[in-house]
Amino acid sequence: MQMNDYSEDRIQQDCYMWFNNNFRNLRKMLFAVPNGGKRDVVEAKRMKATGTVSGVSDLILAYGGTCHFIEMKTSTGRQDDEQVKFQKGVEAQGMNYYLCRTLEDFIRIVKNIVHETEFQNHKSIS
Repeated sequence: MQMNDYSEDRIQQDCYMWFNNNFRNLRKMLFAVPNGGKRDVVEAKRMKATGTVSGVSDLILAYGGTCHFIEMKTSTGRQDDEQVKFQKGVEAQGMNYYLCRTLEDFIRIVKNIVHETEFQNHKSIS
């Protein structure tokens, strides 16, 4: 299977597995938000009434005193209008939002988050 044949779900599965295998101490700090997919009208209304929000990123990483929002897309995938609005809201709150297209992107994102936070924590202690 070529990389551009991967679905968003497959990319997300690979990223989640990699994270849990490489950051065992942070398990449960990376989680998915089930805000997509097809649902009947009753289920959709119930989900909306209980806080499901259109456009929320696929993964959220709670680390370093903040949340990092990660949206999965294929090599040709584009954010819809609700995802763009959510990204702008997240960034307006001073948090990070990442667009991730491959496992390699995800690895780079996570390593940068962990390294940057450890560096900031070490710097503030000195």
